[in-house]
Amino acid sequence: MKIRIQQQLWYNGLSVGIFNDDSFVESMTIRKKEPVIIIKSAFEIDYTEAQILMDDLWNCGIRPSEGSGSAGQLTAIQNHLEDMRTIVSKSLDIKL
Repeated sequence: MKIRIQQQLWYNGLSVGIFNDDSFVESMTIRKKEPVIIIKSAFEIDYTEAQILMDDLWNCGIRPSEGSGSAGQLTAIQNHLEDMRTIVSKSLDIKL
């Protein structure tokens, strides 16, 4: 199964599509939970599809509620620190 998400311009929300090569999900059934029922997952996706889903959400402007920065920001900071180390080592004639 593949899951794709797109931002919809006509309302403040996202459209979710669930499909595979020859079929798609048109509606979902919601069941009332009984006290002794084991809740089953609605569907399962592999890690590749989960990454695509995360990328779709990111492209729609959805960001994690918790956490700071992103991988790109961390890489930029690491590069900046390496540049600073190089400047300091050349200025003070220190070999790192």
